[in-house]
Amino acid sequence: MKGFSYFIVLILAATTSLTGCNDEDSTFGKGLPRELKLNTISYMEEVGNSLVVAGNQDFGGLTIYKLNKNFGTAWVKSNFSRGSGNLIKACYDQHGNMILFISVWHEGTSLRSSSVLSVYSTTVLIITLNPFGDEINRVQINAFSLNSVAQTNDHGFLLFGSKIVRLRADLTTVWEHTDQEDSSVSSYIAGTNDKGFVVTGAGSDYQAFLRKYDRNGVVQWTKNNFNPVPLSDVGYDVRSCGTGGFLIAGRTCEVNQSFNTNCFMIRTNSDGDTLWTKKFGTPANEYLNQILYVSDDEVIVQEQLGYPNDPVRKTFLVKLTQDGQLVSTTETDFDKLIFTRSGYFIKAKKIGDKRMLLTRLELDDLFSEQPE
Repeated sequence: MKGFSYFIVLILAATTSLTGCNDEDSTFGKGLPRELKLNTISYMEEVGNSLVVAGNQDFGGLTIYKLNKNFGTAWVKSNFSRGSGNLIKACYDQHGNMILFISVWHEGTSLRSSSVLSVYSTTVLIITLNPFGDEINRVQINAFSLNSVAQTNDHGFLLFGSKIVRLRADLTTVWEHTDQEDSSVSSYIAGTNDKGFVVTGAGSDYQAFLRKYDRNGVVQWTKNNFNPVPLSDVGYDVRSCGTGGFLIAGRTCEVNQSFNTNCFMIRTNSDGDTLWTKKFGTPANEYLNQILYVSDDEVIVQEQLGYPNDPVRKTFLVKLTQDGQLVSTTETDFDKLIFTRSGYFIKAKKIGDKRMLLTRLELDDLFSEQPE
């Protein structure tokens, strides 16, 4: 497929940092491959000159690794709370301390009409660790299901989930928004050229949206209705494009139809106006859930076939041209994949009971690997 520019789209569940923490180091990752004692992996992100990896060693127990630039262990932390949890975001504050945003859910019981029911509550833990990994501060926000976190220009934070919470740099609350439009945000986050950011998700009207915030978290505009006919759409990930504008990846299906979803991509200009949309898939549940890599010529996305309760689940990488035309797909079997600032991918794959292997994968080899 020579003679045209193309982009690769790879979807993974992960959030996007809006502010850089440290300069990249050309020796980052030379210690690969590396095994970690994890049964599952839910988070992997390059944070400054470190790699933060989180998952479960045992059922329900969150464990977080901080690896240095050579993939040696800086520290390992676990037992953050009595409930089960996921790491949503790790980043540095202006003092060089690491802040962990953890979503925790607790199971309890409720007595209704002489019946005992299981009920769940969610809280958010915000834990600050010094460079040695010692906990120096902890903040808890109750009744909050957290999906993603953005770091603002003043070193504060915006937390997105069942509500939107604005925090100062010292982690005290500035405001909360709990209206229905905002509570439907299931967003990943992308930075913009003016140091603001955009989020995507699905509104109360079951339409995917793109919402632009300024650097202080004030909404500047919202765009939706990307489909020419009424469909149920969700935006699962958004990225800024080097040539300007944004790329959204997600899924689409007929209204009131929960099955036979299709992959859906949207390309907009910097004002959020639609340049093109692309829908593709087969008679199965398929969707795109995160964009991994974007350059001036190419992008990378992952296609997921089958929802978690489907008997058959597969993961594919999809390559498209710059105007949204499909080029090729390939099946893959990684558990997590990220692109580093050093110009290569880090792949996490389970290799045995409670063991996860991290390896280096070059961009040119991405579509040549076959699942075992």
